[in-house]
Amino acid sequence: MVKGFTELRKEGTEAHRENLKRSFVNLSELSVLAVNSKYKIMGLITLSGMEFFAYHGCFAEEQIIGNKFIVDIEFNTNTENAELTDDLSQTVNYQTVYQIVKVEMEIKSKLLEHVARRILDAIYKKFPDLISTRVMVTKMNPALGGKVDRVSVTLSGKV
Repeated sequence: MVKGFTELRKEGTEAHRENLKRSFVNLSELSVLAVNSKYKIMGLITLSGMEFFAYHGCFAEEQIIGNKFIVDIEFNTNTENAELTDDLSQTVNYQTVYQIVKVEMEIKSKLLEHVARRILDAIYKKFPDLISTRVMVTKMNPALGGKVDRVSVTLSGKV
């Protein structure tokens, strides 16, 4: 019969204490194992629902009146260093990404494709080590001559 943690603790013998010590993983050993592992840990970072009021559209009225837009971004990147060090400089800074999107959304464009491409290009310029990125730009209540909740354009980029 295998003794439980509480029983081993109560017995208090040196042998049992050594067995308990061996049964727990040392965090520093785990870090070394992760760094020396044969596989890469990839992270998916997502910024969802960034809302902007902007002036994109083919109609002159759209570029005067404006509309609500939502931007979603996903990044595939190696997050291993950030996981092990808890250091922001070792990963994609979400605030920087938001600022990039905000700047690009402030530039008037006729097409959502153009906006999404500018965002994608600006992100890759700032974070060249990204493995892949997906940007979705959504226009709420587009002027299409009927009831439409939203229209979206999604672009993906890969290194």
